[in-house]
Amino acid sequence: MRDEFVVYSMIADMRDELLEKGYSVVIDSTAPDNITRQFLLTTRKKHVNSLLIMLIVDRAVLIKRNIEKFGDARAVIAWDKR
Repeated sequence: MRDEFVVYSMIADMRDELLEKGYSVVIDSTAPDNITRQFLLTTRKKHVNSLLIMLIVDRAVLIKRNIEKFGDARAVIAWDKR
């Protein structure tokens, strides 16, 4: 969890720097939990419009894609346990 926190903190810092310079920022995160999602959507910069887009994929489709790409479905099973 500590490594994940460091990575998301760096992403948030980069996001805020880019927003400060007038850029639009898109963060693509695979399966974040609610706390991580809120952290990534929260900035201290003023006049920022946040937009959250969530794509929901059927579990059977995820398993099939993981087996085709990686040879097994360990990533889906690990997420289920989390």
